Amino acid sequence: MEDDRRSDTYGYEPCGTSAGGVRGQSDFYETLKIARSEMLAMSPSLPQGAKDNLELFDRFIRASDIITKTLLARLSDIFNLTLGSRFEDVRSVGEKSRTTLVLFRYPKQEPSDSGIGHNKHTDISTLTLLFSEQ
Repeated sequence: MEDDRRSDTYGYEPCGTSAGGVRGQSDFYETLKIARSEMLAMSPSLPQGAKDNLELFDRFIRASDIITKTLLARLSDIFNLTLGSRFEDVRSVGEKSRTTLVLFRYPKQEPSDSGIGHNKHTDISTLTLLFSEQ
């Protein structure tokens, strides 16, 4: 909670700060958000968990970026897009971006807990790469 920056792309967000999946109820998940730009710049404001595991987070963010760029390139090929209009060329690594690694944790809920899941939403990026055990 030391890194709660109340941001879509940076820091920690505790349970109950957003709308939940049912009207009138708050969410029941917490997140840790690390922006690609913050990681690539090795920003001093990175969350402590990322600072403690710089190589791991850096490798994961860079590998995820390669995967998404590859998927976008293949989609560009399928649609016969040319230079300047290809999906993967929309943003280069050095440009301002909302590309963010978001780690979600859904704590076990007790019957007395009032929060519920995640609200309906649209993700903030061009493409979402989701890793899940379910």
